[in-house]
Amino acid sequence: MTDLLFHKLTYDSIIYETITIILVLQNNYRVLIFSRLRKLQIAYSRFYKTPNYFVIPSIQKIGVSICANKDIKLLSAAGWSRSSELQPEFLNMTIRLMGFIAKQQACEFNYFKVNDRADKSKTPTFVEVYLLQIRVFESRYYLVAIRTDATATPESIRIFPLDGIYRYIIDESVNQDSGLPNNFDWHEVSKLVELNDYFTHCIGLYRDYNKHKSPSTILRWFKDWAASQVEAVPLHASQTIIKRVGSAICIKLCVYETAELTSIFKKYGEYCWE
Repeated sequence: MTDLLFHKLTYDSIIYETITIILVLQNNYRVLIFSRLRKLQIAYSRFYKTPNYFVIPSIQKIGVSICANKDIKLLSAAGWSRSSELQPEFLNMTIRLMGFIAKQQACEFNYFKVNDRADKSKTPTFVEVYLLQIRVFESRYYLVAIRTDATATPESIRIFPLDGIYRYIIDESVNQDSGLPNNFDWHEVSKLVELNDYFTHCIGLYRDYNKHKSPSTILRWFKDWAASQVEAVPLHASQTIIKRVGSAICIKLCVYETAELTSIFKKYGEYCWE
């Protein structure tokens, strides 16, 4: 029993580390990726009695993609990744979602809208989607997708917090006539919805495509601890410091003016102003 438990925990750690690596596949997270690969090597060697974890096809693909830095970074991207350990049910759901992305297959689930979660009288909404990405922002996981009955345009992109999926249950979507899986061309759909550039000027994930066509130039002052934090951990890739006065700094951002941006500024209280 002990050996079986050890092997299960080791196997789970392999899966977890693999998921984590994929979730942080972006240029700015290469150090984190390689540290994760090291942990994966340890877990794999314990389970398979060999240190050569690159024999796993999925790991081979990850390793090649880290060097190539091409399409796989679109499959799942991290906006900010300091999340806690995933619960088993949540982890299993995430694995299934990434499997559907890799197989370019639609899935379906029941989902509670954000405003309905506190109301126990509300019932979840049935959703059938083509999955495009899993993203992480401020330690929360999100699914980027479009509904199967929607036209593949940027306006059709929908964001689903994964913790809103009812009981973390995901099912494959099948053609009602043939009974075969409902497949799609991930690369073609991603191109049509402009996925590669959709979040480039976003702080956060939510964007009104019709309203936020072009980014705005935002100037913002921070002082004391807030200035130190923002300088150490930039709010966005476009951030530049344009002025310093004592313990205060003025930064410039090229981003969309979204509710999430406003929320970020509010968190700094009196230590942040225009």
